[in-house]
Amino acid sequence: MIPNLAAEAIKRAKMDYQQGQKKEWDKERHLFLQYYKDRAEEDYMQFVSEALRRQLPTPSNNITRRVIDRVSLVYMIPPTRIIGQEGYDMEKYRELTANKDLRLQVAERRTNLLGLIALKLTWRNGKIDYDIVLNFEPFFDNDPLTPVAVSFPISQKATVTDTETERWQYWDSEGWMTYEKGGKIIEEGENEYGLLPFVFCFVEVPDNYFLDVDGDRGLVYANRELNVLQLDGDANIRFRSFGEMWAQGLMEDTKLEKDPSIIHSLPEGASINSTSPEDTINSVAEWMKLIYKFVARNHHLPEDFVDGSQAESGVAIQERNRELMDDRRSDIERWRVLEHEMYMIEKAILLVEANLKLPDEFYVDFLESLNLETPEEMRARWDWELAHNATTLARILTEYDPDRFPTEEDAQKAIDENKKVNGLRGVLADALAAPVNA
Repeated sequence: MIPNLAAEAIKRAKMDYQQGQKKEWDKERHLFLQYYKDRAEEDYMQFVSEALRRQLPTPSNNITRRVIDRVSLVYMIPPTRIIGQEGYDMEKYRELTANKDLRLQVAERRTNLLGLIALKLTWRNGKIDYDIVLNFEPFFDNDPLTPVAVSFPISQKATVTDTETERWQYWDSEGWMTYEKGGKIIEEGENEYGLLPFVFCFVEVPDNYFLDVDGDRGLVYANRELNVLQLDGDANIRFRSFGEMWAQGLMEDTKLEKDPSIIHSLPEGASINSTSPEDTINSVAEWMKLIYKFVARNHHLPEDFVDGSQAESGVAIQERNRELMDDRRSDIERWRVLEHEMYMIEKAILLVEANLKLPDEFYVDFLESLNLETPEEMRARWDWELAHNATTLARILTEYDPDRFPTEEDAQKAIDENKKVNGLRGVLADALAAPVNA
């Protein structure tokens, strides 16, 4: 273990994690995640009075999730990974990294939301898992942009009876340790992998220092404004519908109840009246729609993202999403680098934990462009490609149903089996149609 960095981790724990700037950074990231998970009502409800909160429904306009999921396109379709030379048996590797594509799809979304996350590769239940770490402390040696050690809080049991002191874990290329927030070391051991089992996912690599990154602040704050505007609209509709009651000609201590079943007897000269606020719902709705459009433009989304898509050809959809596809191509290059970094860690882990020596060669093939064709356009393209020997039936099956046919070998096997069955059916049909000789 690197002694001075481990000691620094303990020192920071004893300081009770008092780092003002880092705490604010973590606090903002937590807020962004709350908006994505639709749990941010405490934030936007602060803009109305306590009395008003009790009279209005809580809005939930989750544009944050919708936009982040929409722009996270790299792992929308899992890439094809090839290791070793041609003909290498990939089955064992796929089995030991079975959770990879699912976890990386989530990791891409978290990265686009927060600007930076860490992925820790962990041997768990007989295979590699890819833990998404959002709250972590990096440690550096000479290069301020390349961490050589990481500490992070270990998830606790979320129960009322859980009274354990918060625990953290520390890793570097030589060892690891688990320690309490107060600095007490619980356990420690040697890092048999010989490298730091983390990769760091950035939207954009910082220029000066490692944590000089921001999440999608514009998106989250637009989401906040939309929810506050929806509160304003709800209040306008509610109070305009019921009106505001006022009375004149009564003693100040006269108590009146507001209820449809009550008829008030008033002294001579007294009256009860009602008034309604000005109808502003149209202006609120138009402003909300404009904010949606601002968000769409800033994220290279077509403006009909606000209104919902309409039926049109795949070519037209491709054209409207050109900027988004350009963004995806640059995103692919970032994740391609991360895939290679992950593979180096996978090699080290599998050699130690599964006694499996992976080859040095690694290649990852991302689909260069997403298929936005209509079903009719897709069938027409397949017919043309088959007629001109530009594809095969097996390749078409893997494109049409990748879950059922993950490889062309699987598809070809199904085609061959179907040919046999269909051939037998033809023989049987001929036999049934033939005349019977007496």
